[in-house]
Amino acid sequence: MSHRLVAALFTALIASACTLEQTEPAASFEDCEFGSLTGSWRIEYQQQSGNCGQVPTQTGLLDEESLATGCQIDSSNVSPDRCQLDMVARCPTSDQLGTQTWQLRMRHVATDELNGTGTLQINYVTGACQSAYAIKATKK
Repeated sequence: MSHRLVAALFTALIASACTLEQTEPAASFEDCEFGSLTGSWRIEYQQQSGNCGQVPTQTGLLDEESLATGCQIDSSNVSPDRCQLDMVARCPTSDQLGTQTWQLRMRHVATDELNGTGTLQINYVTGACQSAYAIKATKK
């Protein structure tokens, strides 16, 4: 798996979120902007479980042009208060021999911070892996 692909996918997913769905509002931060975040973000992944391996810290832009070639968003829902994003996206692996699917749930918790979780499933003809990650994105 290309970790650069993961960062490009993650940043584009956050930027392209647009469908609204009812969820609980954020507890303390009210100026949420999922779907219109800009600038450069440092994205940290902490593997919680699974066998796909650690994803290294990345820096990326939050815009739709960052979506890696061949990726598609299967579902994307932003809460009415624009503080929570739930998304599923699928991409080819960097070697083009398999697929990777990310399920993300992110919260916009401060002007310069996003927190959430992600589940990664990578499928090859010869096998598969699945891991869960805690994700933190900080605006640079």
